[in-house]
Amino acid sequence: MTEYRLKEAKFTRWLSLHQSVQAVYRSLKPILIYLSEVDNDAIGAGLYKLLRDPVFVQVLCLFMDVFPHLTKLSKTFQQADIDVASVEPLVSTVMEEVEWLRENHGEYLTKFRDLVADLAKDDRTKLAIKETANSQFSSIRGQFLVSVRDRLTARFPSMPILSSFAAVFDPALSAKSDPELRAHGESALETLTVHYCSMGSARKTEDDSDSAAADAKVEHAVEKFAIIDRVDYNSGLPLLAEYNALKSSWVRQYANGKKQGMRMKDLILAFLSDAKAWVDHPRMAALAAIALTLPVATAECERIFRTQNRIKTDARSRLTQEKLCNLMKISMEGPALDANSFDFDSIVNEWTKAKRRRAVIGPAKTQKKDDAMVIG
Repeated sequence: MTEYRLKEAKFTRWLSLHQSVQAVYRSLKPILIYLSEVDNDAIGAGLYKLLRDPVFVQVLCLFMDVFPHLTKLSKTFQQADIDVASVEPLVSTVMEEVEWLRENHGEYLTKFRDLVADLAKDDRTKLAIKETANSQFSSIRGQFLVSVRDRLTARFPSMPILSSFAAVFDPALSAKSDPELRAHGESALETLTVHYCSMGSARKTEDDSDSAAADAKVEHAVEKFAIIDRVDYNSGLPLLAEYNALKSSWVRQYANGKKQGMRMKDLILAFLSDAKAWVDHPRMAALAAIALTLPVATAECERIFRTQNRIKTDARSRLTQEKLCNLMKISMEGPALDANSFDFDSIVNEWTKAKRRRAVIGPAKTQKKDDAMVIG
């Protein structure tokens, strides 16, 4: 017999939800048998009644159809080196799957009748069939899937921006023919310029009579996106001309199968590593730099909080913000510490010589002032 461990579901941990539902689904029959034999226990009796409800079992099957897609999405965003170009297709695929499940049965809902028949073989696990079960489940199913869809939409409000970056800095454009190459990315580029309020898009979208509003948009952009301040929008080629020149350059560099497997991030890094990027293509360089800073993955911020909690303990209540930031940078970005070669004694000596220090030994409330040990 296969042994399954029940998981405690936590709303702060997405993966625990799928694991919990999976464990209950796979162990439903033995759980029902166990609860049927529990005597004089109100909680056990209540759980037994709930688990024999066909609506509950149908919802359990629905969760088994939906949660794998959400789990895959969650795991993708936990990757430290996720590619921005992969976000939009993945989220769109999950949303399409959720929409499909609103009108169709998934793998586990299709098996619901077989599961009911299997449970009916034992009176202890037989479901308490209700006439209103199907209509009740249909209502729950529709509300749940609509809620999932709406929450995904709210969670990714900047999807057009991500897809526009993926289109503009698409490594696959090197395989396109001349007519396709010329038109590639133009609409996506316009979306980015309007969103980031560059001088060109502000002047283009505002009337001449309302130049003050256009100037305000640009000032807001410079304040919000400091990197745009490095670009002189009053000189040089227009943004679209910069992009067309870059596309031709990328085709020459990466044609004939060169740089196979290149991702969007690789293309941007190769572009910005050129010392002339900010001189020859300042507007495109600004957009490329913004693309590299898009906060897509969650792994890095989770790592930062874990590092902070490890360093800033209750015993270090006098740790200043500046010192905390420096210690976190050393911990996360610094070289690995070799305990065999690191001179701890010299560091301790420097620390004690820096100023007169007082180390209190024992409980602070009962210790006398004269008993304190003075260091330095």
